[in-house]
Amino acid sequence: MELKIGSCEKVRLGMFKKQHMFEAGDRGLVLERADGGVCIYATDAAHGKILAAMPLGTVRDMKNMDYYFFAPDEHKLLAAVGRALFVVDFSKKWTASNIPNYRIYGSDHWGQECQRPWEGKFMTLFGLPDEDAGMDREAAQAFWAWFRENEEKIQEKLGSGNAMEVVSWVDDKICPVFPYMPGDMVHFELGFHKGAGEFFFFHNNEEKLRSDAEAFAAMLPEELKQRWTVILEP
Repeated sequence: MELKIGSCEKVRLGMFKKQHMFEAGDRGLVLERADGGVCIYATDAAHGKILAAMPLGTVRDMKNMDYYFFAPDEHKLLAAVGRALFVVDFSKKWTASNIPNYRIYGSDHWGQECQRPWEGKFMTLFGLPDEDAGMDREAAQAFWAWFRENEEKIQEKLGSGNAMEVVSWVDDKICPVFPYMPGDMVHFELGFHKGAGEFFFFHNNEEKLRSDAEAFAAMLPEELKQRWTVILEP
């Protein structure tokens, strides 16, 4: 099956389907079920030369799983199953996976040292947020500037029972502050009563998000501190 740059193919293994082969230029990936296990192989385009092997688990472990294969550019191929992600760079002869303590086996062609440590920026190849990215300070400054300019409207909406409309406004502005968090994972609440506003931010006990949330709260402009309090919650 040909993988075009920018394309993604979703497949499954079954009782009568034990193998899927993908090609993109001179690169190839093979998903195979054999000897009670499931494995992804990096190969040449003809699938005659194995470059690296990425074992996934037993057939029972991988039952009814969906497998995704991508061609993000002219040099790499990607694979994903469940939460497991794999990157293969054919031009530089390396592989990587986000699975902790996971081993990829290189062939004589690439050698056993072809595996490199996972980096959060690899997530962007899959269209996911960069895990290594920190809080965007410029976005945080822009957020508080926007909040200050629209404070009167925000208070008015909160006071008239239109909190969800305010949440929608804030959501659009606050998500870029934490680029490593999916938008639906940034949780907050706002309230304003008798001249005092509260901005609750929920960090879910995630160390990185909590640390960034503290920095975000510290950037609250002095003018707003007279009326607003940022409260960090687990």
